[in-house]
Amino acid sequence: MNISGSELGCQIQKCIDDLNILVIDKGLTLTDPLVVKISMELDELILEAMRRKCDGSSFVFDRSCIK
Repeated sequence: MNISGSELGCQIQKCIDDLNILVIDKGLTLTDPLVVKISMELDELILEAMRRKCDGSSFVFDRSCIK
């Protein structure tokens, strides 16, 4: 994954926001295919952030992504 740390943080926040909308606002179940897809994407992004942390790379969570 070749994205900046702040972009990674924004993508993580977007997945969280999308999941909140789908599950809380729209009432979709956790087994809904769209929820599963976004959840898996979020997992991959979190794993990437963890890898960067272990490698000593910088990962800065940019709070400007939060709505």
